[in-house]
Amino acid sequence: MILNASRTNMMVLEEQDLKRAIKLLEFTESRMPLTFIGVGRSKHADTLSRILNFIQSRPATTRSEILQTFYRDLDVATFDIIIQNLICMKAITMERTGNSDPLIRVIPNSPAVRNILRKDI
Repeated sequence: MILNASRTNMMVLEEQDLKRAIKLLEFTESRMPLTFIGVGRSKHADTLSRILNFIQSRPATTRSEILQTFYRDLDVATFDIIIQNLICMKAITMERTGNSDPLIRVIPNSPAVRNILRKDI
């Protein structure tokens, strides 16, 4: 009825109102799994998901870039925990080259990445 009221003052449901409501509901339900993506038993689950999404959004990133981006959410110790978890899960790689900041990349087609980011839901 709300969708009908947003379209007209007639207060009579029509087929187009029902189709629009179904379409809106289907879209909303398809995104529901993302609502609780960071919820888990780990106190770092939300930050881990956001950091992985950040890493995946670029070809490569560095420790300092992640720390600068997420400075409100983590300190160096928490960063190390999250990165080690992602490495052990085979979601990312960290390549150390000389004295420079290590390059961090997502492992392509990693099942862990799909699971964490819920792209497959």
